[in-house]
Amino acid sequence: MTSPTINKEDFVSPIHNLKRVQSLQSREPSIVVDRPLQRKDGYLGRWTLPRVLSVAFGILQLINAVHTLQLVFTIAAMHGKPEDDAKYYSTKTKLREISLWVTVTPILFTTIMGRFFSKFALYRAQTGITIGTLERFVGCQSIYTAIRTQVTMRPFTITSLGMILLWLLPPFASQAVLHLGEFSDTYNTTEGTVKYLPLIQAAQDTVKASEDVSMPLSRLLLSSAVFFQISLLMQSKVSSPRDFKDYVKIPSVHSLMPGNGSWNPAEWRQLDASRPTTYSSLMGIPIAGLSQDLNTETTFQLPSRHWAVNCSHIDSSMLDQNDFNHDYAWTHQAFVMDLAVPNNMTASQSSWPMRLVSMKGNPQWDAFADQVSDAQSEPAPLPKVPVNLAYCSIGAQNVVSNVSCSQTSCEVNSMLLLNEVQSADTSVPYLSSINVEDQSWGCNSRSCNGPLNQWKDVWNPGLWDSDSQDGLSEGDPNHDLATGGTPVQGLRMVLQTLSRASVSQEERFTYLESKNIPAAYARYTDGIGATNAELWLNGTNDGYVSSQYYPWPDYSSVPIADFSARLETLINTWWQSFYMPPYLQADLLHDRPAPPAFDAANRLVFKQGDTSSTPFNDTAARVTRPGRRVYRCRWPHMFVAMITSVVMVVAGGVTVVLEFVVVAPDVFGFASTYTRDNVHLPGHAEGSYKSGVQRASAMRDVRVRIGDVSAREVVGHISLTTDLGPTTVLRKDRQYD
Repeated sequence: MTSPTINKEDFVSPIHNLKRVQSLQSREPSIVVDRPLQRKDGYLGRWTLPRVLSVAFGILQLINAVHTLQLVFTIAAMHGKPEDDAKYYSTKTKLREISLWVTVTPILFTTIMGRFFSKFALYRAQTGITIGTLERFVGCQSIYTAIRTQVTMRPFTITSLGMILLWLLPPFASQAVLHLGEFSDTYNTTEGTVKYLPLIQAAQDTVKASEDVSMPLSRLLLSSAVFFQISLLMQSKVSSPRDFKDYVKIPSVHSLMPGNGSWNPAEWRQLDASRPTTYSSLMGIPIAGLSQDLNTETTFQLPSRHWAVNCSHIDSSMLDQNDFNHDYAWTHQAFVMDLAVPNNMTASQSSWPMRLVSMKGNPQWDAFADQVSDAQSEPAPLPKVPVNLAYCSIGAQNVVSNVSCSQTSCEVNSMLLLNEVQSADTSVPYLSSINVEDQSWGCNSRSCNGPLNQWKDVWNPGLWDSDSQDGLSEGDPNHDLATGGTPVQGLRMVLQTLSRASVSQEERFTYLESKNIPAAYARYTDGIGATNAELWLNGTNDGYVSSQYYPWPDYSSVPIADFSARLETLINTWWQSFYMPPYLQADLLHDRPAPPAFDAANRLVFKQGDTSSTPFNDTAARVTRPGRRVYRCRWPHMFVAMITSVVMVVAGGVTVVLEFVVVAPDVFGFASTYTRDNVHLPGHAEGSYKSGVQRASAMRDVRVRIGDVSAREVVGHISLTTDLGPTTVLRKDRQYD
């Protein structure tokens, strides 16, 4: 075995010689041997300026995250608080501040979460971690890298899904902030009172006022001019739930949804939305006491009674001049409305047969006119004229209407039918000898001094008498409806005078009167044309006024339900025109310049100082007024904002703690990290203690390439290298290890 060779360089001189050299060096500085100076860098965990700035930046982010969380919880605490509450006076300021969060959130969240995953990856790498788990944290710096890393790494775990969902929070949170809440109006409901005019009582008072006046004089006082004026005003309000005075109109039974089987007095019926609403009258019910405050709503129940008309069929006939007088007592009227008198009629009957007779259009008018001319020049009979014969029934309909008002604009939503007006389909005689001019016998408005005479006094009882029974349902005290009686005298006047109200002036036919020809027949032969009321019943005219009088309407093509509804509207409108004019002149719905005045008996005091003869009734109402605006949170959006804020606070706090715990240099996510311990970068061995940023700064001018560092080998090797020659260029036709 050969002994080791001792070289001269391995020899160490004795210690005393070293002391001698040191002594000489202390005397002669030139003898000092070159040796490296003591380094001040290379240590980990020291508080350098970059580390201090990093900690300060992390604390600043944490403060912003905490402020965001506090802001979200503050807004959540505002839920249900009034806008002007002194404790929450800064509600609007908070909302403006949170609106800025829409822009700040994605930036703040991205910064905090990026730093968190970077620091957490360093901490786990410092304590020991698998490459797969480390890659999941390192590759989670943004939503793109998170999705790419977590999806490509296998296996895909719940942790991977959670990391992706974390990065999806900012866009959802930003949208959630936009819908955190809003100011909503509140309403205070109180009990109130609404005054309304009982139409039946007003009709009774009108009849009482005119009962001592002869019927011709009553007709003159209740002239057609009133009806024409109202018709013109109402023409634009045909389909409106209110008349031109904003009084609420009562819908016709024909506009209600069918009942659920047989008639039920407790069944509320809604308006039929599938068809246009028709109203029992073009005039509404006068009401007073509604609030005019902005956004104030009032609901109440309004009892009323009107005439309901149901028609069964419409026939046609041809009449000569004698038929007008003998069969229908049709003399000067433009059309005739007869009331039937059944043999078994009683005073308590609730509905009555009614017939309408009117002129019918003749498509061969020229031939008819020639026949009339021939008859006037020669002793030939006058030709027959076509007429419409509509068979209907009329009765008093008691209703209670649910009325809802926005300020003073009211409309009916549903109705309760307190009685059923049945159709009279049986064949009955129409006796034309009822003398409406004679009030000297039978019953008057106060009492009956003899038995009911079916020939003369059918409509003479005068009033709905609350003491008599008519077979209708009992009145409901809550609805303030009296029990029914026999039909009012006003209806008799309506039916007998409506035809005269439809013409603007009394028509005279001197030539034909000399030959004892009825004026009604003369109207047709002279081609005067249909009245406005007849045109209204045709269904194609939305108002009573029309410039087209010829030809007369043909009702056979009008649907029977529409004809019934229009006839009902016509009768009730004319009926109300007897007693409504004073109330149409009053201003009941507005309190400016002064609210409507009522006396102690609840009677309306008109502007002229007169007092209405009919007291108003009171009905209970629910008045809803705007209250204080309050803030309302949308909790699903609020929870998203809360979760995002909590995540940022937790991540920001953990990042600050890790700033103190982690001593390993931050090398993840930097290109300069690939130069560490790389033999293919000779002369650039920077310190291993440097972070990625420090190393990149030191090597910022070094040119590198990802190339083939084993160009002479059969199989190449790819690495980062400073060799930029052509041999290191990567090729598609070369294989690499």
